[in-house]
Amino acid sequence: MNETLLNRIVELRARLAAEPAAPLFGDIPAGSVNPQTGSPLWDDFLRVADGARFGSVDLFSSSEISGKQFYLQGRTDALVIGQILYLPLILDKNTGCLALMRDDTIVDLGPCDPFIETFLLGPRYVEIEESFVDDDWCTIVSR
Repeated sequence: MNETLLNRIVELRARLAAEPAAPLFGDIPAGSVNPQTGSPLWDDFLRVADGARFGSVDLFSSSEISGKQFYLQGRTDALVIGQILYLPLILDKNTGCLALMRDDTIVDLGPCDPFIETFLLGPRYVEIEESFVDDDWCTIVSR
């Protein structure tokens, strides 16, 4: 995980702690001590935040991930790490890139850290889905 992303997580975790309504729209829990997802990149993330909820986006905790891999139908080069509006969010273990599974189509989202930093935790959150403009998480990340 790059330092900019780590700092952004720390900053948003503090904002959420100061926001009484935060449990309704966002959560960045403490990291896991020893995640073992099969992806060193994702294990690094889980050591900082063991899962998370960013508005309409869920990142699975280390204890949930193994139960979500059925979407991949036996593929071992990828990992379902979360969901965006209940669509599987997939990490390619070889490239470190994310993709979204929409029906039978895979939508490339780019490298993991920059996507999380700018889309999930940053100003481009609303670009994921138009309706996110009214999302409380959008307000938190826009400050």
